[in-house]
Amino acid sequence: MGEILIELGYISAKELIWFLSEQANMPFVELTPDMLDNALVNRFPEKLLRENNLLPLYQADDRIYFALGDPTDTGAIQKLKAYTAKEIVVSGAEVGVITQLLEKFFAAQRIEPMLARKDTDSTILSVLDDQAIMEFSDKSGNVVRKTVTANIEIRIKETSEGHHE
Repeated sequence: MGEILIELGYISAKELIWFLSEQANMPFVELTPDMLDNALVNRFPEKLLRENNLLPLYQADDRIYFALGDPTDTGAIQKLKAYTAKEIVVSGAEVGVITQLLEKFFAAQRIEPMLARKDTDSTILSVLDDQAIMEFSDKSGNVVRKTVTANIEIRIKETSEGHHE
């Protein structure tokens, strides 16, 4: 029913998760990249986190706090229990934001070892996105957004001092 309401434009995905969080009597959290605890995220399998829209946020004493994309998904919480003896505390959060943060986190982990390689002269990182958003302000100050195809190529070379440029 929620998906239909979203498709018809009556509510946003964020509002749906907020409503579901309220119904499940759990808080809703607005996620930001600075909330990621790298060591904590790495304690859980990437596949588990992605498939269940889970994001570990922080731990305190005998609890680990998670953002969950579907607050009604008790199966996801049960799967987490196989990886920790600590109490699991969940908050609802936007699925799209969880997906985006996990994508960036695991992409960075795959890129860092490539940059650290000593057997290459340079590395090219190519990013292609056919749904990129370009935003600019016109002369009167109005913000205009356009969906564009973006192909960004970054050449990374190691300097003689061992730094990347």
